Formats: sequence, structure tokens, C-alpha cells
Amino acid sequence: MNLDKLTVNIKPLSAYQAIDLGIAIARAWYVPLWKIWCKHAVFVLILALALAFFIADQEETWWVAAVLFWWLKPIYEKPMLIYLSRKLFDEHYNRSQVAMDAKKMPSVFYFLIWRFGFLRIIAMSVRLLEGQTAKNATTRINVLTRKQNSAISLYVLLFFVGEMVTLFACWQLFHEWFLDNTLFSDWLFSVDADGRWLSAFWVLCYGMISSILAPFYVASGFSVYLCKRSLLEGWDIELMFYKLRHRYLALKDGPNRGMHQ
Repeated sequence: MNLDKLTVNIKPLSAYQAIDLGIAIARAWYVPLWKIWCKHAVFVLILALALAFFIADQEETWWVAAVLFWWLKPIYEKPMLIYLSRKLFDEHYNRSQVAMDAKKMPSVFYFLIWRFGFLRIIAMSVRLLEGQTAKNATTRINVLTRKQNSAISLYVLLFFVGEMVTLFACWQLFHEWFLDNTLFSDWLFSVDADGRWLSAFWVLCYGMISSILAPFYVASGFSVYLCKRSLLEGWDIELMFYKLRHRYLALKDGPNRGMHQ
């Protein structure tokens, strides 16, 4: 890890400040992060849409497909995490390199089992990027999240609530704009009497909402991880020495160039 190649000013920050930094990073690289998410999530989304369509029962079971899509989130969060971890240290890194790097890293199967933890992105960073396993990973995660659990849990909860509130808002708007329109509602129920298409529509809405928020969620969690590492490992001190070294070399080379001229 070459700290002198950092493309973002990573330094010891509180968890809330680190989350704010992560949101800024996501805004700067939003388009590539979103494209990475879409590339890896589209197959799962199609599977969830098919499931919603074929098990539909008057809109009452579409949530099963939505839960499946939610459960498999680590699969399409991993490539975004890889992109962020590489892009922060190499400004020329691009999306085409993500798939190759992903093959070299451990599977996310563990995270498909451990789905109800609030520390998923931190844990994924430790296991995937540092290569820590089992007991060592648990100890490392505990160290990295010490005195930050409440902030991390709050940020995860806020993103989840944000998804649910946005989905509910879409549901409200759909009912007010379309279902309350007698002509449209009559047509809809005539072509979709068993609610299959409507169930698939709600799963699609959830997928789109997740795609919008995912870059912010992953970048914020990764930023918390990096800022805590910078505190524990003294990155700011190391970076200061890098700057002093570069300044010294510049001053040393200056007179030499003058003599040659």
C-alpha cells in the first residue's frame, strides 16, 4: 500500500466525519460505482423479478423476491468495494479491472450467511482486502469498530430506513396518480388480475432504489474503515514524512540543476 499515491485525503476522523467523507467520495465517483453495481446486480434482479412474477398472489408475496434481492447484496457490493480500494491508490484504475481483481479475492459466501450484522462493509473490507480469516478477522473487526459501533449502526439503519421510506413514497405516489384513476385501475386489473406484473414492478422499484443508494452505503462504510486504519497505523504521520522527503529531494535537486546550467 503506497500511501503517497492516495487520491483522497484520508486521515484520522470520527465515524460521523468518515461517513461524510464517504458520501463525498461516492458523489465524486458515483457513475462508475453505479455502473459496477448494475453490472453485477442485474442477473439477481432479473431472477427476483421472475420470482415475483411467478409466485405472485395479489401483491402479497412480492416481498419474498425483494428479500432475496436484499439478501444477496454482498455479491454486488464486493466489486464496488474493490473499485474503491484500488481507485483510492491509483487514479488510473478503471472498471474493467474489477472483475480480474475480484477473482483473486475470497468468496462473499460467508456474508450471505451473516446478513443481520451492522458491520458488514467493515467486515468485508477486513476479510476481502486484508485477507484476514476466522478468529483474526473477528479480532481485527473489533479493533476497527471500537468506540464506533453506535455511529456505524446508525448509518446502516438510516440507509435501510431510507430504502423503505423511498419505496413507501413510490407506493403512495403510484396509488395516488394511477390506482385512484378509475380508468387506469380498471385497465390494470383487467390485464393483471392476479397481480403478477404489479408484484414484479415493486421488486423493480426496490432494485432501482437500492442502486441509487448503494454507492453511498459502500463508500461510507469503506471510509469509516480507512479512517480508523489511518488512526491505528499512523498514516497521517507517515504521509507527513513522505511530504518532508519529497520537499527535501526537491530542495536538494534545485541547487544541483542550477550548477549544471
